[in-house]
Amino acid sequence: METTTRGDQHSFNYYGNNIFTGCDRLQAIIYIGNQTGKCGSNAAVYNAENWGTWSSISFDYSGSAPAPTLSFTGQVAGFQITDYQLDALEKDAGTYTTTVPVTFSNGEITFTVNKEFTYTINPAPLTARVKDASRMYGDANPQFETEYSGFITGEDESVITSQGSYTTSATAKSDAGNYTVNQTGVTAKNYAVIYEPGTLTVTKAPLTMTARNKTMDYGSRVPTLEVDYAGLKNSEAKPAWTVEPTITTEASPTSDAGTYSIVISGAEAKNYNVTVKPGTMTVRKVALTATTMNASREYGDENTDFELTYSGLKNDETAPAWTVEPTFTTPATKTSPVGTYSISASGGEAKNYYVDFVNTGKLTVEKAPLRATARSLTKVQGESNPTLIVDYEGFKNGETPDVLIKEPTVTTTATKNSRIGTYPITVKDGEAANYEFEYVGGTLTVVEDPSIVVTTDDRITVNEVNTRKGKTVEVAIGLENQSTDLTAYQFELTLPAG
Repeated sequence: METTTRGDQHSFNYYGNNIFTGCDRLQAIIYIGNQTGKCGSNAAVYNAENWGTWSSISFDYSGSAPAPTLSFTGQVAGFQITDYQLDALEKDAGTYTTTVPVTFSNGEITFTVNKEFTYTINPAPLTARVKDASRMYGDANPQFETEYSGFITGEDESVITSQGSYTTSATAKSDAGNYTVNQTGVTAKNYAVIYEPGTLTVTKAPLTMTARNKTMDYGSRVPTLEVDYAGLKNSEAKPAWTVEPTITTEASPTSDAGTYSIVISGAEAKNYNVTVKPGTMTVRKVALTATTMNASREYGDENTDFELTYSGLKNDETAPAWTVEPTFTTPATKTSPVGTYSISASGGEAKNYYVDFVNTGKLTVEKAPLRATARSLTKVQGESNPTLIVDYEGFKNGETPDVLIKEPTVTTTATKNSRIGTYPITVKDGEAANYEFEYVGGTLTVVEDPSIVVTTDDRITVNEVNTRKGKTVEVAIGLENQSTDLTAYQFELTLPAG
């Protein structure tokens, strides 16, 4: 087709296959194919296939085929689009090319060209947000899930062809805390996936920490306090502590036999919520040997308070703390004769000991002291000795000398004719089953004969004159009236020759 201009009018000639005549007169050449030559003229060259502008060549996926419109505003030689045949376009995401027959007309000439239309349907945005999840420390990661948003009306997750995969740095051994969960590889027809990560919260696992029950003997060292765990993960022997636990008990080496609490305090762990439970320390009684001690007393006395000697006492004790005092028995009584008697202890219960009584102690009843005292006496010179008398001090149980095996012998050196003076009285050789004699001597005093009498005529009767060789002269004088002052008298004594 060629276009010529004559005056105010255009003339058009149509030539197929680009065959022109009179090219030198051309002002415009419109090709309906791919030709571009000017045929040796200065004519404007147009390609009808390039005429027209589509309303859009890029569409977002909507589930329906797009319906663009074609418009032509060039007004070359008066041509306008009078018709075009746009078949149904694709609706799925992608880039497509189709040929559209477009008819142009200027009222005189009408022609149709096949115009290529290349268009793109862009995938719709689909947001894939990983759902937040949680698990306890030491557990395997859960099956992660995704929440999708952005599906066009009428579509759902059924269009997803691959869920892809999830990744996180958290493992079963990861500490309690928050970890990012990412998702990749999701594919969905007609959608472009936008990923939003989720959060995996690793929570502390429950852990029960129980103080282990312990036993110890009274008076011994407190054993090492230990604990048992229930709930440890990852084959751990103990948790990683942020605050170390303290394990204590009130029991000590001096604590009485019984039960005491073992308590746990502190105990804050990095990966566990710790529940603590107390234990029990049992302080056990220990064996104690209690042996009756030998004792002694005198015959006739009450039994003494018997005592025990111990083997096995703890804590520098000298005796156990009795809850029930032991009872002592012996066959000996106040009236039991001198001898040896058994001492037995029984029935005692001690707060901190199991008591084994060994009854080997003996009570020795010893002779009581009995004082035998010779009574001091007086006699007149020339008289026979008086009966000598013994006084006793120390008899028990109301006894008298009748219980003596043999009464002591009482003697004196004085005789009937002993001179005036004092003579010892001796006590000895008594025998008694239950008494030990203590002898105390007495004195026999020999005094003058009181037959010398002073009469009213001042006469003195000399009863006896004893002379000694030498110068000593003893005169026994008797006074009838003892009120007479003998010193008022003077005596004239004639001694016999020799």
